[in-house]
Amino acid sequence: MEKQQSRVGDLDNGEMKQIEDIISDLKKSPVFNMSLASKELFHSNFIAWILEVDGVDSTPLLKLFFKDNSIVKSDFKKVDREISNFDIRIWLKDGRSVVVENKVKSLPYKEQLEKYSAVLNKDKKSDPTKTTCVLLSLTMPDFFSNEGTYETGSNYNWRLVNYSTLKKALGDLKSTYPYSLALIDDYTGFIDNLCRLYGECIKSFDDEVASLDSTLYEQLKEIRLHDVYGKWHVASLKKCLETKYKTKLRGVTLTTDYGSGGGILNIDPKNVSGTKKWKKIQIQSGQLRQVLQYKAKGNSKIFKEAHDLMKNEEWFFIPKKGWHGTKCNDEEPRNDYGFCKYGKGDKAYFSYRYETEWDIARIIELAKDVKIIKE
Repeated sequence: MEKQQSRVGDLDNGEMKQIEDIISDLKKSPVFNMSLASKELFHSNFIAWILEVDGVDSTPLLKLFFKDNSIVKSDFKKVDREISNFDIRIWLKDGRSVVVENKVKSLPYKEQLEKYSAVLNKDKKSDPTKTTCVLLSLTMPDFFSNEGTYETGSNYNWRLVNYSTLKKALGDLKSTYPYSLALIDDYTGFIDNLCRLYGECIKSFDDEVASLDSTLYEQLKEIRLHDVYGKWHVASLKKCLETKYKTKLRGVTLTTDYGSGGGILNIDPKNVSGTKKWKKIQIQSGQLRQVLQYKAKGNSKIFKEAHDLMKNEEWFFIPKKGWHGTKCNDEEPRNDYGFCKYGKGDKAYFSYRYETEWDIARIIELAKDVKIIKE
């Protein structure tokens, strides 16, 4: 298999300098450093503080969220935080409200938005004619329309507010208190750098979105944003596979998930519900994994079964180089046959081996063997 050309890991000096400057600016920001303890909750709380604090004219922020240029600061009533799993809910005195789902470090997914719409549908106090749902995000989800909307099929649909748009509204805020204004200015600069960083990270993915840029990944560890880079990567990879290779992936389902190492892309056979085990592909932290997955809590025979699949040339097809499988996540399992695992003890949830040098063609090559294993 001929390896495709890729820009990944080969950013030019100008692009790397841009990223280094952004990281340097973020390190200097007190507000950014305070946000590291809880990124999304921090942003939600900061926005709520701007709306509630005395001496700050938050009119531009209210106009942005309600999409109503007639609103003024005196129309504001209150902000609810973390009620019914909503990050924040902004209320006006006339009974109108905006539910805000905030996504900075995590990626938006439609099931969550549909769930929140269903909660509102069941809430007798919520009036769909007076309630707006807003997704505040660094990224445009692929399930949103080009106009920045997502229709859930319920009375409550969603509108996108991008952080770059939020930044512009923050720049129009006025305050009679210099300290409050200084905090808002710092936060606005922080948001600007996050938006710029997102743009530069996306540039590191070539058209085939083959792998992570290892140098950039290590740099982002300095500011604890390496995991979000991994999430952006798998989201871009999923979109690429679904749009450019849809006909070659008819027998599989693509889903994204999140672990301690960042984003995860799962490529499973369709209709695994009710089955015991199956062969799948998983991509995480730059690893392309061939996986034997068990339903529920796994099985102590999983390592031997994985070994037999490889021995019989039914799965765990060995690439020419970059093949790994001798270390495990938590502890060295018994009789592991040289496979990595997910799960405690010898009853692994799944066993896998992985390669670090791969491309889209390799994913397509493996995907044809992703299937349910029948007993």
